[in-house]
Amino acid sequence: MKLEDVQIIRKAFLLLLFVGLFALFAVSAARPVFVGSPAITISVGCVLIIVCILGRTWCSLYIGGKKISQLVISGPYSVCRNPLYFFSILGSAGIGMQTGSLVLGLFVALAVAAVFHVVVKREERALLDQHGVAYANYLKTVPRMLPNLLIWKGSIDDQYDARLVRRTFFDASIFLIAIPYQAVIRFFQLHEILPVLLQLP
Repeated sequence: MKLEDVQIIRKAFLLLLFVGLFALFAVSAARPVFVGSPAITISVGCVLIIVCILGRTWCSLYIGGKKISQLVISGPYSVCRNPLYFFSILGSAGIGMQTGSLVLGLFVALAVAAVFHVVVKREERALLDQHGVAYANYLKTVPRMLPNLLIWKGSIDDQYDARLVRRTFFDASIFLIAIPYQAVIRFFQLHEILPVLLQLP
């Protein structure tokens, strides 16, 4: 299977996943662990969403338009083989945490990580075919998903594509939709327009 086909499948699975999750959010509410805990969870979630947007944009300075044609191993790619996915998982946790529930935040992050795990395995095979020994060595020295900041190296490529960087920023900004969406859901639940079928800490 071509990498382009893998990416199309990834996007389709993530779209279906988030449609289902947003439906779940509409009938879910946070059960406070202590006074103010949902508000703290929501605030932390907002921070994670912002980190996701900025992190994905930062990664695009290095990888934009070069995912297959070149082996990028500097900057964020020197500490993690899939930093774009790492930041997306953080953002996904932030989306779930907009419900005020830490459990839903973790659930969303794990669900997205599971989709990425399948995609990454296929991408690795494609990159190994494309780059051979160089990529095999990269596999051995750089962690797949959790960054190891102790092995940082490299500097930014001054030939980055500004158009792709802007597109990545605006694409990632879609994560922000979760913030007003959950505010509207909480309003409807407060006024008993929507039922609360599930409460999680």
